[in-house]
Amino acid sequence: MIDYGGDMAEKEYIVIEEAATIIAELKNKYPKILWAVEPSSVVTLGITNKEPPEGKKQPRRMAQIQKISPIMRAVLFHHGIHVIYTIEINMVDWMGWGPARRQWILLHEVSHIPALNEGGLVKHDVEDFAFMIEAEGVDWAIKENLPDLIHGDTYKFNEALVTRLHMKDEYVLEENADKK
Repeated sequence: MIDYGGDMAEKEYIVIEEAATIIAELKNKYPKILWAVEPSSVVTLGITNKEPPEGKKQPRRMAQIQKISPIMRAVLFHHGIHVIYTIEINMVDWMGWGPARRQWILLHEVSHIPALNEGGLVKHDVEDFAFMIEAEGVDWAIKENLPDLIHGDTYKFNEALVTRLHMKDEYVLEENADKK
């Protein structure tokens, strides 16, 4: 028997209910940015049985959104569950993040949701989303004092960058936007 050091074990999840509230509040406060997002179609799952992987050459992925397969979506819909997207986050990370970082990470992930839920997921327009980089810089994900998006003043995102992202002629989608 080969010992894989636990890396091959199935992930165990819990639903992060707070994330659903955050996504709904973000959509309510930023409807022109998150116009393509239906909060009830997203569930955020926390990995409970694995430590976050250490980043090698580049910062590691903090979260990952995925579109549920059509067959799984059909099964869920049959049971009255209308989820189309899952966001996966390690619970160790989630518990270590303050409210503002949680908001920004979730904003990033739901920004992958395409208009009308068509096709795969929206790719980054640069190695992230330009509207977020313009707002807080390329290092937004590791900044200590991110603005509170929900309880602070309404953040002035560049809405033209979001429109360009969703409406460009070559509207590029991929099946799993955060996988390289």
